[in-house]
Amino acid sequence: MRTRPAISILLVLLGIVVAHGAEAAGPDQSPAPNEAARGIGVIELAQAGDNRNFFQRLFGIHPEPAAPVGPRPLLPQQPAPAARTAPPKARATAPPEPKVAKTPDAKVVAVVGDSLASHLARGLTQAFDETPELAVVDASSGPSGLVRKDYKDWPADLGAMLDGDDPPDAVVVQIGLNDRQAIGLPAGTADFGTPEWEAAYMQRVRDIAVTAAARNVPLWWVGLVPMESERLSKDMATIDELIRKGLENTGAVYVDAWKPFASDTGGFIASGPDIDGQIRRLRLSDGIHFTSSGRRKLAFYAEQLLREWLVKGTMTGMPLPLDGRVMSLSDPAGDLSRELLTPETVPQPKKGTPLYRLVIEGLPLPHVPGRADGANMPADFGDRSDTAIAPAPGMTPAN
Repeated sequence: MRTRPAISILLVLLGIVVAHGAEAAGPDQSPAPNEAARGIGVIELAQAGDNRNFFQRLFGIHPEPAAPVGPRPLLPQQPAPAARTAPPKARATAPPEPKVAKTPDAKVVAVVGDSLASHLARGLTQAFDETPELAVVDASSGPSGLVRKDYKDWPADLGAMLDGDDPPDAVVVQIGLNDRQAIGLPAGTADFGTPEWEAAYMQRVRDIAVTAAARNVPLWWVGLVPMESERLSKDMATIDELIRKGLENTGAVYVDAWKPFASDTGGFIASGPDIDGQIRRLRLSDGIHFTSSGRRKLAFYAEQLLREWLVKGTMTGMPLPLDGRVMSLSDPAGDLSRELLTPETVPQPKKGTPLYRLVIEGLPLPHVPGRADGANMPADFGDRSDTAIAPAPGMTPAN
């Protein structure tokens, strides 16, 4: 019984040999009749185009032909899912400040001067955005000054503005940035910083103030501020002092802007407290002009005076601060321009009083019995040369 599998395997191998032999002989040759009589099945030869495998050909299996493969139909392309990203964070932006429409009879304030005045006008415009009774007009000219009348003659131009068809009700001035140059005189010119230059400059300051006063137009003059350049800052301090002196007895009001933008030593600071007390950047990178916070702070001091004028109808100077001027305790320098107290200005003590005895006569005050300094000693105890202090009990005096 065990020989049957072996015979079956032998027949399969014999069939393989016969099939390959037939392929080698060619398609026209057929197997010999005696081989068919021996029981060996006819092996089908592989024909061209026959895709059957070896065992299918060996056992004469004809599988059903596969359906022809055509081009795969195109499916509608689905959009790729969008990559999930975190939603962008909304930037915290301050809501725009509401602007109130001005009333038909609103007071008009014209701001004149150079590029500093332009920044001042923007700060005042923001300050009075919600005040319908007052409107700010920027009438500045950036490159202008007081030394060159050929470019801009401010006294004459201001007079023409105030005499025009629509004159402003008040004027705010800030100027001086472009004035570090020679000034024209009736006979020639004067160089910057000379006594002739200073006298002519103060006169032009007065001319502007008098131009407004002659027409009963209130005028506030905002002073200059420290600059990042030390030399420029020094020159601005000189011009600022001339402006202050030139406005004396003219009816105009000088508004000090130097201290609010200066350090403890009077120098330039780029950042400092804004009108709310928060430390902000106040000056631009050029070291001259102002940021938004700086413009608002620059306008703050003139704003207080304008609001008071708007309510009272009269012009006043700067309100006095609630506290006194901040003094440096480490600065030994005094104000040499002030007189010291003299004996004539101090009231003299009355004769016979303890103060008269102490200050005028130079005598000690009488002792008071029972007080710590009132020991029971003779009045001339300290003046006696023969006075000796007795040693305490139990102690031996030193030799």
